[in-house]
Amino acid sequence: MTDLYRKNLLFFKKRSPVLYKTITSEKPLYETKIEKVQGQFNYILETEKSRCFIHSMYNIERETEKVFEKADKSASALILFGMGAGYYFPYIKKNFPHLKHLVIVEPNLEFFREMLKFIDFRELNSNIKSVMLLINKSPEEAVEFLIGEFKKYLNLGVEIVSNISYRTIYEGYFEFLHKKIIENLRNTIVNTATLKFISNRDTINFFNNIHNKTLEFEKIASIFKDRPAILVSAGPSLNKNMHLLKDLKDKAIIVAVGSAIKILHNNGIVPHFRVAIDGGENEMKIFEGIDTSNSILLYSNSIYHEILPEYRGPKVSFHLNTMPLEKYLRTKVEENLITIRSGFSVANVAFDLLCKSGCSKIIIIGQDLCYTGGKNYAKGSWNNDDINLNKKGYIKTFDIFGNEVYTTRPYLGMKNLFERLYKFYSSVPVVNATEGGLNIEGFVNSTLDSETKLLNKIENIQSEIEEINERYNCEGGIAFEKYRDIFSEMIMDFNEVLRISENVIRRIKKLQRYKEKNIAKERTLRELEEINDLGKTYAESEVSLKVILPALHQIIESYGIVYGYRGKDDKKRIDSLEKVSLLVITEIYEYAELIKECLKLNLQHERCVINYKTVSQ
Repeated sequence: MTDLYRKNLLFFKKRSPVLYKTITSEKPLYETKIEKVQGQFNYILETEKSRCFIHSMYNIERETEKVFEKADKSASALILFGMGAGYYFPYIKKNFPHLKHLVIVEPNLEFFREMLKFIDFRELNSNIKSVMLLINKSPEEAVEFLIGEFKKYLNLGVEIVSNISYRTIYEGYFEFLHKKIIENLRNTIVNTATLKFISNRDTINFFNNIHNKTLEFEKIASIFKDRPAILVSAGPSLNKNMHLLKDLKDKAIIVAVGSAIKILHNNGIVPHFRVAIDGGENEMKIFEGIDTSNSILLYSNSIYHEILPEYRGPKVSFHLNTMPLEKYLRTKVEENLITIRSGFSVANVAFDLLCKSGCSKIIIIGQDLCYTGGKNYAKGSWNNDDINLNKKGYIKTFDIFGNEVYTTRPYLGMKNLFERLYKFYSSVPVVNATEGGLNIEGFVNSTLDSETKLLNKIENIQSEIEEINERYNCEGGIAFEKYRDIFSEMIMDFNEVLRISENVIRRIKKLQRYKEKNIAKERTLRELEEINDLGKTYAESEVSLKVILPALHQIIESYGIVYGYRGKDDKKRIDSLEKVSLLVITEIYEYAELIKECLKLNLQHERCVINYKTVSQ
């Protein structure tokens, strides 16, 4: 082990524990013979199908220029497939002056380990704002990251380049990456429509839900402090151990999420808490035919608005970070606010809630994250049809036992978020007692039976649950009553947003006439850039800055990704800015109009029944 290798390892151990573990303990995904070239810092990589020099034997400088010749040097983000022997890094530093984010996709773990002896990754990290290394990943895993966590950088201007030899050595890998990224960008406009649908739906759910009696989560969060919790999801492996829950209600706080609510009821198990957040009508099916009086419901105000009036047990609301309108209102009337992070699923949300509440240990069960035995749910769900795994969209992988299973991109997104949350809450011990399904990095794999033998009896847990019931009866209130006086003011605030937006749209149309006449090009470009600085355009409107822009930020980013232009052609820049600004300002106008209408209906004590279903899910 060279001195530089050791320094790189220490650097990764401190900055990226997951990558450190990959380097030190993972097995190579691809079997490749590595041969050093005599008389030149170059290598030959050999697989069953091919044998290639990773760099030109004659002119590496010319090869490097060819790799990057079609890349836009003004890009802020760069994806490099195949790092080679490090020759590309000085070129990137010199020729990409605006680069902020670099992703290196290196499938060959052994070759990466070899390069740790010669490339100082600490220096690479110091030159670029963020360097992300995807090492020893399958094409599917790399794509999952690139269109998931990295997607937020795509609107900055991203270029995708490849080591020429790697396209032969790892045939089809780069093409798969490139195709999926382009497909995802094209689909973004469709996703924008879905995002708009969800934003409008959840806003209407909120305005209806605040008329139901509730207790704020902040008033009961202490029940979780320094106590173990069992987080129950609905995966097929739940069949293996859910029967044990009946005898564990005095040893851990049992929290059921989503479809697990129905499954536990149908198997005669009552959890301490149920968690629900989904705003779609299908969420009703989880509660149909179950006794809702015997368990506390933890919910977000995004939940489908017909559920709360029918739920007979105590209802406790928590604030999700995707509900800026609720945050705005609550901070107007009270100071104490615990914000729970949203996620790919209700299980991600509940996990954040339990970690944030100070649980001493979290045991998760039923969290397969794949189709174990070809099923999506355990027995007792409202929907447990066999899954046709021959359809497109299913990804082949392995479970914790090494068995071949199929998963999906959303499941991998959930897995990734669990792993990121675990790193954030690293002091909380987490046990994955699913007894099947995908491995979640950082979680300790065990069985529920062995874990519960380590738990001691919790004193007074049942009496504290009963106390929450009493507090709900005595202290529970209608949120609308607290907000009533603010609503009249807010109608005027949203009228101001509409006025600003109308003025901006008129301004854009005036600039369109300039463009058509091919005059005042510099002025047009300058004014469109000013308009697209939304923080300045709506600087005088508090509800715009604190409610509308946070609520629409994903939609606004999506328009930037789809229609943004980052080149130097002024005409194309004007066309791009004009289209993006008109779309964005229209979205702001329509959302402001929706909230204003909901405010008026609430003050008239009428339910919000506005038709928001203009987009199919």
